Amino acid sequence: MDIPAFRMPPDGSSTKDGHIRGQSLVEFTIALPALLWLTLAIIQMALLAHARATVEYAAFCAARAAVVHEDQPDRSRRAASIACMPLATTPPRGADHLQELRWPRGPASSLADITDLLQRYRDSYMRTNVRLHTDTRGDVTAEVTHAFQLTVPLAGRAAARVLSRGGPGKIEGENPVIEHEGLPSIPVRAICTLPAEPGASRRGNR
Repeated sequence: MDIPAFRMPPDGSSTKDGHIRGQSLVEFTIALPALLWLTLAIIQMALLAHARATVEYAAFCAARAAVVHEDQPDRSRRAASIACMPLATTPPRGADHLQELRWPRGPASSLADITDLLQRYRDSYMRTNVRLHTDTRGDVTAEVTHAFQLTVPLAGRAAARVLSRGGPGKIEGENPVIEHEGLPSIPVRAICTLPAEPGASRRGNR
């Protein structure tokens, strides 16, 4: 049986297609690092925006706790810490992550969940600070500062450098970026003012 010989098209289209494919591969290889870094930067900025919204809610919780429990200022920090628990970076230490997909949940799984929640609350409490101010009318202002960790690789440290050098969105303070557990953390602040409840006693600054 005769096997027909391969003949290249007279216009050289096969060679052109190979050059185009090779050029596309080179261009993709060059653009991939920039595309990857841009994706990580977008993820980190989205997490930072989520942190700001969370801390704003924490400030409301702190102010509300101060209004309701005016004689127990530590309640404000507890309320703000609970609100900031979604920002905690303490990894879960449950023995079996597949237990979350099983039903019914056993006592061991419930105990692991409680331990994880306590660890996240402790992490959030250590990172959250609350300052309260009461004006002459009795209105309460709560300022909440949470040390938010920039956990995204590469993009986190790049964002920390930008914020510390006065780039877009610079956070106030001489040295806003701190290191914690090998990762940069930046303070995220929010302020909320709530009117005093009727009949509440008037006090000065706290």
